[in-house]
Amino acid sequence: MPLWNQPSSKIACIKGFVHGIDWKDSWNANIRVPFLEHLNEYDTICWDGDLWNPGSMTDVIKEAMDMYKDKSWVVTIKEKDIHKLAPEFIKIDKHGNELRGYPEGGKIYPIGLEDDLSWSQLGIEGMKIITSQGAHVDVFFLGAGDHALSEKKYFEDYMSDKVTIKKMFPIKRN
Repeated sequence: MPLWNQPSSKIACIKGFVHGIDWKDSWNANIRVPFLEHLNEYDTICWDGDLWNPGSMTDVIKEAMDMYKDKSWVVTIKEKDIHKLAPEFIKIDKHGNELRGYPEGGKIYPIGLEDDLSWSQLGIEGMKIITSQGAHVDVFFLGAGDHALSEKKYFEDYMSDKVTIKKMFPIKRN
C-alpha cells in the first residue's frame, strides 16, 4: 500500500500557477530552493494532474522527483488523462506552452477521477480521497489563481481537521 494511504504519512500537496512562471527570476528562485529542501520532511508529495511545464509549479515537482527518489508521488487526475503522465507525452496548450509527462524520477500513483470534474472539483475530490484513510495533508501554494483560492477556501471551511494550508508563496507570474 502506498504511503499516502496510511494515517501516519506526512503528505505535502503542491498547488499553484500552471503557466507563466519565470523560475530564473531572482524572486521566484529564492522561493524555489528552500521550498524544495522543505519537501524532504514529507513521505508523499501530491498534486492535481497538471503536466510538467518549465514555466509552472510542476517544474518544482519534476525537480523534487529527481531529488527525492524515495518519496511516494500521488497525482489526482481525470481518468481519461492518466496516460498523459507517461514520459513520451507532449502537448502544446492554448497558451502555447509545451506540456509533458514526467520523466522517471519517482513512482507516480495516479488517482483517476471522473472526467467531467472541473479543475476546482478535481482538487477537492482528490483531497477527499487522499485524506479518506485518516492522513493529514499540508498544502503549499506556489502562486494562486481563482481555482486554487476556491480550493483553499473549501479546505479551510470544510476540511480543516484533515488539511492545513501550510504556506502560500507569492510567486511572480509573467
